[in-house]
Amino acid sequence: MASVKVHFRVLALVLLGVLLFQPSPVAGQGGFRDVCQEDPNQLLQNCGFSQGLNGWQTFVEAGQVSISTIDGGDCHSPLCPAAFFASNGSFVAGLYQQVPATPGVTYWANVIWLVFHPAGALDNTVGRRVGIDPTGGTDPTSPNVVWSPDLWRAHESCEFKICSELQVSAAAQNSTITVFVRIEDTWKDRRDEFSFVPDQFFGMEEQFWLDDVGVIPIGAAAPAPTPEPPTPVPPTSTPVPATPVPVSPTDTPPPPTETPVPSAEVSASPTPEPTIAVPTDTPTPLPPTPTPTVTPTSTFTPVPPTPTLTPSPTVTPTPTPEPFLSGGLGVLGGGLVCLVGAGLVLLLVVGAFLFWLYRLGMDGEEELEDQEGWESEDPGIGESGDSGAGA
Repeated sequence: MASVKVHFRVLALVLLGVLLFQPSPVAGQGGFRDVCQEDPNQLLQNCGFSQGLNGWQTFVEAGQVSISTIDGGDCHSPLCPAAFFASNGSFVAGLYQQVPATPGVTYWANVIWLVFHPAGALDNTVGRRVGIDPTGGTDPTSPNVVWSPDLWRAHESCEFKICSELQVSAAAQNSTITVFVRIEDTWKDRRDEFSFVPDQFFGMEEQFWLDDVGVIPIGAAAPAPTPEPPTPVPPTSTPVPATPVPVSPTDTPPPPTETPVPSAEVSASPTPEPTIAVPTDTPTPLPPTPTPTVTPTSTFTPVPPTPTLTPSPTVTPTPTPEPFLSGGLGVLGGGLVCLVGAGLVLLLVVGAFLFWLYRLGMDGEEELEDQEGWESEDPGIGESGDSGAGA
């Protein structure tokens, strides 16, 4: 019975070891692309470590660690060989590789396989991350390095033990970029956080297997080398006053930028007073009133000729452009009245004078006729005259 229990325990340990260290399914499962194996545009040299560490450089920030490659039964990668880290204590170390790049192009890097033992089933024991230095530097502590999230979750909790957090992208700023893979194994320095772990595990060698690291260009970033032209500013309706430029005597002064506003188009005030618009045209002067001409005679004529009165022409007012001046109308009307009145008075005086002359002539003519008639009716006067003459 005891032997059966021993065999059962041995079988259980074997099964546990198989489950713990069995090869994972082919890389790339779970939706995380294995660009090292699948993408022809992959740029890293010896991305699967089939040529040892050729093309790769190592770095150690703290502690001591052995970095090499491993193949055969001790390789826990699905596609051996793989990079192999081993240490009896804590350490911070990793690998990096420089690759040619095009400035402005964005590059994407990822890690498919990174498992470890003996603390692989526990969170917060080992930190891992992948980074890109877009300037091509080789210092993992440089602030230029763009890092992925620092993953402290156990690889056992990742789908197919492939943790998709191990990816990063950055735009190249130089003709060379650098890809980093960094491992921070510090859980043995935090014994109080892992009091439930037996002491024997703290004395065991730490082992890590790293495989299938890749980087590819995924597209151009913002075109920094070729700046975009400035957006033209539409002209505004409000004119901007130009800075006066001194004009030399030989220069032709520039034409005015604004059309002068005539004084007649100046806006009136809200309560305008009536303004008399003076017409620009010269008014047509009224014709002078003709004055009848009296021809004086130097000798007295018994029977003066009957005077012929020339009728005064009718004054026709000349149309005045509208609007007519109220003041001008009064002045012109007064002038017409004065002229007509003076003409009528002069006409009456001349007529009376002519009538007086006419009557004077008529009286003289009647007096002569009466004298001749009286002499013809009284023959005695003639006879006595004749007789007196004969005596």
